[in-house]
Amino acid sequence: MNEYSKNFERDYSFYLKNKDVFNFDGSIYYSNKKGESLVNYSENGLSAKESFYKYDSNGEASFCKEPELLYQILKTKGSINFHIKMWSEGRYDGTLPKHELSQQ
Repeated sequence: MNEYSKNFERDYSFYLKNKDVFNFDGSIYYSNKKGESLVNYSENGLSAKESFYKYDSNGEASFCKEPELLYQILKTKGSINFHIKMWSEGRYDGTLPKHELSQQ
C-alpha cells in the first residue's frame, strides 16, 4: 500500500466521481513518453489507483488487475485536460467571450 499525497487523493477521487461525465478526449490508446502502454492486464498486477499513481507521478507503465478502471481514469484525466484546452483556446481566439462566463 502506498502513502498518497493529499493532492493525489483529491485528484483521484475527482476522477472517480466524474468518470461518467468527462469521458471524451479523442484517444483510444494510452502510453507513456517511452511508448509503453499504460493499460496492461495482469491478474497479479497493481490496483488501478496504484497503476495510475505510478504513471501520474513517475511516468511509469505497470501491470494492472483493474484495467477497465485504469482506462476510465486515464480517459477522465485526458477529457478534463481536453476541456481546459478548448476553453483556453476559445478565450484566446474570442469564440468564448468573457461576458459569457459571467452570465448565468
